[in-house]
This record gives sequence, C-alpha cells and structure tokens, in this order.
Amino acid sequence: MIVLVFVLGVFAVLQMGKLRDAEKDVELNWMASIRQTALMNTTILRLRLETQRGLADPQSIQKTIESFAGYRKAFTEAVANYEPLIADEKERSFYIPVKNSADAYAKQLDILEPLMRQGDIAAAVSLVSTSIRPLTNTMEVQIKDLTNFNNEGAARAGQTATDLYENGLWLVVGLIAGVVILTVGLALLLTKSITSPINDALSVAERIAASDLSKEVLVSGTDEAGRLLKALAQMQANLRATIMQISDSSTQLASASEEMTAVTEESSRGLVSQNDEVNQAATAVTEMSAAVDEVARNAESASEESKRTQGYTEVGLARVAQTLKSIQKLNGNVENTSEQIQGLSDRAQSITKVVEVIRAIAEQTNERRNRSRTGGRARPWICGGG
Repeated sequence: MIVLVFVLGVFAVLQMGKLRDAEKDVELNWMASIRQTALMNTTILRLRLETQRGLADPQSIQKTIESFAGYRKAFTEAVANYEPLIADEKERSFYIPVKNSADAYAKQLDILEPLMRQGDIAAAVSLVSTSIRPLTNTMEVQIKDLTNFNNEGAARAGQTATDLYENGLWLVVGLIAGVVILTVGLALLLTKSITSPINDALSVAERIAASDLSKEVLVSGTDEAGRLLKALAQMQANLRATIMQISDSSTQLASASEEMTAVTEESSRGLVSQNDEVNQAATAVTEMSAAVDEVARNAESASEESKRTQGYTEVGLARVAQTLKSIQKLNGNVENTSEQIQGLSDRAQSITKVVEVIRAIAEQTNERRNRSRTGGRARPWICGGG
C-alpha cells in the first residue's frame, strides 16, 4: 500500500508538472503570440485610420503627421517583438510574410509621409489606393493566419492539458480505488490475523475452563495474540503438571493413610494386649493384697502368741501397712492411665520384693510359733536389719 501511495504521489507530481508545462506553453508562447498579433492588428489599424483621417481632413493633416512617427514605431516594435516568441519553423513560416509585408509597408509609409507634409493630397490618396491599401489588406490576412496558427496551438495546448487532466484523473481515481481496495483487503487480513488468534485463544481458555487439558495448544505468530496463545499453552502445561503432582501426592497420601491405618490397628491391638496384661497385673496385685492381709492376720495372731516377737511383729505390721498403701496407690495409678504401665511394672517388681520379704517374715513367724509351741527357742529375726 505504501508503494501504491508513493506511485500515486509521484504520478500526481509528474502530471502536475506536465500540466504546468502545458499552462506555461499556453501562457508564455501561444497567448503571448496571440497578444502580439493583436497588437500588430491594432497598430496597423491605427495607422490606416490616421492616414484616412489626414487625407480626409486637410486641416488635421499636420496633427496626423506629428503622431504618425509614434504609430509607426509602435507597429514596427509589435512586428519585431514577435520574433522572439517563435517556437518552431512552422510558426516562422507564418511570421516571415508578415515581416516582409511590414517592411514593404514601412517603405510605402516613408513615401506617404513626405507627400502628406507637402500637402500633396492627390498623390497621397493615389499611393494609398494603389499601393498601401492592397499591402495592408494582404498584411492583415497574413497576421490573421499567424493569429489562427497561434489560436490552434493554444487550442492544442489546452487539449493537451485537458488530456493530461483526464488521464491523470482516471489514473488517480484508479490508483485511489486500488489503494482503497488494497486497504480494505489488508484491513480484512489484519482483522482476520487479529481475530483468528483471539478466537483460538478464547477456545483454548474455554476448553481449559471446562477442565479439558488433553489437547495441545498450537502457537503461531509472535504478535500480541501469539503471545496470548503462548501464555495459555504455558498455563495449560503448568495446570497439567500441577494436577499430575496432586495426583501423585494423592496416591502417596493414600498409601500413607493405608500404612497409618495398619499401624493404628497394630497399636490398637497392642494397647488391648497391654490392657489385658495390666488387668492381669491388677488381679495379681489384688490377690497379693489378699495374701498380705492373710499374712497380716497370721502375723497379728503370732504376736499375740509370742510376746518375745512382739517388737519384731510390730515392725513387720508397719511394713505390711506401708506395703498395703503402696499396693493401693499402685492399683489406682494402673486403673487411671495406661501410660504408667512401665512405672507399674517397676512398682510391681518392688511389690514382689516386699511380698517376698513378707512371705519370709510370715514363714519365720510360723516357724517361731511352731517353736514356741514345742518350747523351743528361736533366734530373733530383725526385719530389714542385721
């Protein structure tokens, strides 16, 4: 389109140049020549009128003679000034007869002027009638032919200008129409090049919004629409990668959940087992408590039977009472929380040692009671001492 506009501008400048040349040819050549031939006609008519007036009115002949030189000079200059305007040989062929007739007319005027000064009207009238009038008539015809030639040249120049104008007009109209058509075509192509990628981008965006990431995005062009498609393609790739990562993470989370469920079930089974063991331990502690109670009763009975062992028995009872308190405290802690199982185990071991001590005390008590019944003497036993 820029080329067409440039061509249109160059052609318009060339056509205007040709029109300017045609106008200058009309103005400076043909019209100037026509003006000069008109000046020739005017001056020759003036000379003829002045001559006829001087011959017709003898009283004004002196005035005619006085102005005659100026009119002759004007006619001579009019003829001479035409020669620089001649454009070609054909025009010169029309000018030469006029110049020759003008020279002959000047010679006849050179003869006429002395006759008029002398007052020889009859000779002057005869000269005008026989020589000057035919010559001026011929010269008028020649000037008319030269004028017609210039009119024809001016008409041709005008027609040339008209042709240039019409040709230029049609060519300019054609170029403008071509520019308009090309502009419309380029506008349609440009619109299509813009709307087509935008429609593609809209379709891609709608497809992505519908959670369809299966199709590839075709990117074409590097303009704004192409960059938009490229951005949508990158967004789709990022969404697809994100979804894949989420899927992998979900799979890993499901596996971890299954493993956690298995661990939880195993832990639950372990807790149930530990609870059973704790219950068993509590039962054993209860049984040990009952045994301790029985031992205490036996110890009390033994203390009644043997005063010598009363001090030792009281010590044993105190320790038994302390043991009972420890057992009761341990039993409460076992029932309150399963987290103290380890502590219960430690305390159970301590209780076991105490029970063994109590059992040893009970056995010694029974042995001493038996010995007291048989009258035997037993060596005193000190609990917890030497």
